[in-house]
Amino acid sequence: MSMMPPTLPQLEMGLPEPTAQRRWTVLIRMVLVVPHLVVLSFLTIAAEVVTFLAWFAALFTGRNPFHSFVAGVFAWSLRVSAYLYFLTDVYPPFSLELQAGYVIEVQLDQGPLNRAKVFFRFFLALPALMLASLATGGLGAMVFVTWLATLVLGRLPRPLHQATIGILRFGARTNAYWFLLQDRYPAGLFGDTSAEGPSSTPLVSAGPSAFAHLPPPPSTVVGTSPFPQPTPQGYATPQPGLPVAPPVNPTWTAVPSSTEPSPFRHVFTGGAKGLVALALVLGVGIYVIYGSVVASALSGDAQAWSNEHYAFVVSVQDDLSAAQSSHGTQLFTTCNVLELDSQNFQALPPTPGFIDAIFQGITKVTLRQVATDCAEVTPAGVVPNSSTLSQDLTNAQSTLQSFVSRLPAPQG
Repeated sequence: MSMMPPTLPQLEMGLPEPTAQRRWTVLIRMVLVVPHLVVLSFLTIAAEVVTFLAWFAALFTGRNPFHSFVAGVFAWSLRVSAYLYFLTDVYPPFSLELQAGYVIEVQLDQGPLNRAKVFFRFFLALPALMLASLATGGLGAMVFVTWLATLVLGRLPRPLHQATIGILRFGARTNAYWFLLQDRYPAGLFGDTSAEGPSSTPLVSAGPSAFAHLPPPPSTVVGTSPFPQPTPQGYATPQPGLPVAPPVNPTWTAVPSSTEPSPFRHVFTGGAKGLVALALVLGVGIYVIYGSVVASALSGDAQAWSNEHYAFVVSVQDDLSAAQSSHGTQLFTTCNVLELDSQNFQALPPTPGFIDAIFQGITKVTLRQVATDCAEVTPAGVVPNSSTLSQDLTNAQSTLQSFVSRLPAPQG
């Protein structure tokens, strides 16, 4: 009988079917979880700090030394999220224990961590983080419908119940993967198959029927018969004065200890899978709208910045061009102007756009170098190192031109 390879542990979330909920707790659910959210905000910061340290440790040992603490934080957070999203009416405990005696059970055993996967964890986790973010955003968009349905019906409808489980569990597994709590890649957003999930059927002996093919055993104690006894096939060789050994290869089989389904296995209905897909679509829509709003706001801010500072930036560009063609005392005068331009450019507020701010920062560096070179020019226009000044002027002109090209034309 071949042995199956060990399965890497992953976060499991067990809870019963939808149950009746008190409507008054549903009505003020958000208020009730505020104490938990306050405490969890500090615990999450602590988890982020120790995970940063754990990353270095896992690279050498293949283990997360802070597994118990971080797993406790996420188990607590998952219980609060389940309560917040109406999966249960039982108030969650203030506990870092995985098994806190709560209706929502969380399992997350520590397993080995692949060092290569630890090193590239950010890139590996990025697709799952994006998917979890979209699903969670969509779940948030549906929260009013979820709240209203639970308030009216007194319980969460089963499709919504399953879809919420899938999204919260997938998000928790993604966080567990990101925070080095599991090496198994997050899965199960659309539920489990009938063969997935932790089993609650222990391995037990098949009983006497497993040995029906064997001949009867010899006497209980060797030597009780005056005649030599043959050793039946499948039994160990008897030793004088000792009991006969049991069969060397007993057969074991899985016998269900209970007919109850595992609370950790969640096989979704078609309606629940459809709601998960809807959450993803809503999540995409939310990010598109948010991105459009942010882009519009940045565009307006960039226009305002350009209206106020565009003329000065272009004047600096003209001064650089003048310095490149100046000689003698004229170069000295132009350099004095550039030194003042550099000081004023350093004092400019940052542009709203992230990329624009990068170009602005590079231009600041090149203008600062030009100002340093100009400080060495004598009143007679003598340049200690003319090639350096010429190159720095060219660099500043190029970076400033790139920055100006990104600015919108001034209006008004």
